[in-house]
Amino acid sequence: MKIMVISDTHGDTIYLRKALDKFLIDEYSKLYHLGDIGSSSIDLLNPFANKIKAVRGNNDYDFEKAKFSFDKYVDFDYVFNKLIVLTHGHYYSPYTYNNPYDIFLYGHTHVGLINKVGNKIIACPGSISLPRDNNHSFIEINENYIKLIDINSNKVLISVKL
Repeated sequence: MKIMVISDTHGDTIYLRKALDKFLIDEYSKLYHLGDIGSSSIDLLNPFANKIKAVRGNNDYDFEKAKFSFDKYVDFDYVFNKLIVLTHGHYYSPYTYNNPYDIFLYGHTHVGLINKVGNKIIACPGSISLPRDNNHSFIEINENYIKLIDINSNKVLISVKL
C-alpha cells in the first residue's frame, strides 16, 4: 500500500492531472489532499472520491460540489500502525497541535519538508503547482518510508524511514 500526499494545487489542473496520472500508474491506494484545492480541481478529484481524504485550506470555499469530504480543518487516519494527522496548516501546526500523533502532515507553506523529531515525523508535501522552493513536490508514504518527490523529475528529494 502507498499513499500520495499533495497540497496547495490552487486550481492548477495541469499539475493535478500529472499527479493523478502518477497516482493511477504507480497504483497508490489513497490520496491525501491537505487543502487549497481550488474549485476547478474538484471536478478532477471527484472520480477518486472513495480514495481521497482531504482537509480544507484557507482558500477553499467552493467545497459543496465535492463528492469527497473536505469540510474539516483537521482529519486523521491510522495506517502502517501510525496515527496520521492531516491539516492545512493555517489553524493547526506541529508547534501548536497538542494531541498525540506519529506523523503530522500539513500544507500551506508551499515548501516541501520531512523532519523526524524523536519518534515523530513532521512533513509538508510543498505544492505541486505553486512551489516556493522550486520543487513541484508531493509525498509518498509506504510501510517503510516517507519520501518527498519532485513530480517533474521523479527525483526523491528527502527520504525518512518510518
